[in-house]
Amino acid sequence: MSQVHRSTISRLSIAALLSLSACADPGGDATNTDDAEGVGSEDDTGITTSTDTDDPDGGTKLDLSQETDLPGGEEGGCEKIDFLFVIDSSGSMADNQANLIASFPGLVAAMMDNVEADDWHVMVVDSDGQWSGTDCANACTTLGFCPDAPEFDCQTPPPELCDITIGGGVIAPMGEAASNQDCALASDARYIQSGEPDLLASFSCVAKVGVDGGDTERPMDAMVRALGDELGEPGGCNEGFVRDDAILVITIITDEPDEHSMDEPGTWFDAVVATKADNPDAVVVLGLLPDGDLGMPLCGAEAVAAPRMSAFLDLFEQSSRASVCEPDYSPFFLDAVSVISGACEEFDPVG
Repeated sequence: MSQVHRSTISRLSIAALLSLSACADPGGDATNTDDAEGVGSEDDTGITTSTDTDDPDGGTKLDLSQETDLPGGEEGGCEKIDFLFVIDSSGSMADNQANLIASFPGLVAAMMDNVEADDWHVMVVDSDGQWSGTDCANACTTLGFCPDAPEFDCQTPPPELCDITIGGGVIAPMGEAASNQDCALASDARYIQSGEPDLLASFSCVAKVGVDGGDTERPMDAMVRALGDELGEPGGCNEGFVRDDAILVITIITDEPDEHSMDEPGTWFDAVVATKADNPDAVVVLGLLPDGDLGMPLCGAEAVAAPRMSAFLDLFEQSSRASVCEPDYSPFFLDAVSVISGACEEFDPVG
């Protein structure tokens, strides 16, 4: 297996990226990525992946104070990557969102070290189509503040149409355990673009979608809608997010099976691949999912299976899955960089 190409193009320094603004307050018990240990075998980590990432030297260690080499890959064939994060916003997800936010700096560091592409789109969608600030807004009218989220500004304007559209990019998460602010992205788009001055702070803000979402989670509906023509067309909520000359990386994070989205895994697969000119090799799918169908589930007594989402991931050659109950997502994302790197190397841009 050949050595990963180390990019020589000019990039933002890792040190600058790793300084979070006040918006970046992941909270919870997630482990800091600076202390992440090397990725072990599937038995060690619960991580399964369709790409061989074993390190003959005994494992890859993520150390943000050093450059990171990952096994496999040469100079990438892609220059652009569109990242879509589908995040469950239901009541039990606060710790999982904190874990995701705490693990994101490690993903950024490893990506910048090991993947040529440095033109990123990063969009977050939640698992329903409702505005989660409703309870706080109602509390403001009677109490003058929101008990569940005291930081919620009672002068917050009502939601726009894209705020109540399933699959619309999240830019101002509201409600309990949410950012409760307009994340003030540098562009007018509902996703982060490569010119964003503080990538980590912006992601920390948009990814903290909170826990006031509906209990009938529909992450797969949100994913399909986020990538579809209706929201992607000129004037649509997500205009310009999906680019023909970029690979697409989808990350789904939920602690419940999707029992409410329409259609079935094959239809979801077709919808996603259609956005990439029917080229499944231009798509990487990552899943942090319930682990009831895995051996020795980390979710314990609350472990449930997620058969439809698992079947969807299995349809992609370039996919990776781990338990949503992992105490630290950093090893999962580090391992996934090898999958992304492989997709990037083989990508033949369209148009």
